[in-house]
Amino acid sequence: MGVEVIEHPFRFRDRAVRLLAAQDVSRRLRAEKLIAVQQAVTRDLAVAGSLKDAALPILNQVMRSLNWDVGT
Repeated sequence: MGVEVIEHPFRFRDRAVRLLAAQDVSRRLRAEKLIAVQQAVTRDLAVAGSLKDAALPILNQVMRSLNWDVGT
C-alpha cells in the first residue's frame, strides 16, 4: 500500500506543533504504473516493423509490470 504523509509545523498557543495528514495513494500509484506500461507498449509498437516484431517486447513490458520473471 502506498501512503503519502504531509507534515505542516506551526505554532499554537505559543507551542510548536505539527499537523500530519496521511493519504492512501495506492490507486494513483497503480494508475501511474499502468500508464507507464501503456506508453512502453505504444513505443514498442511504433518502432516495430510488424506486430510479430513487437510481440516479444510487449510481452516483456507486461510481464515486468506484473513483477513476473522475464526470461531471455
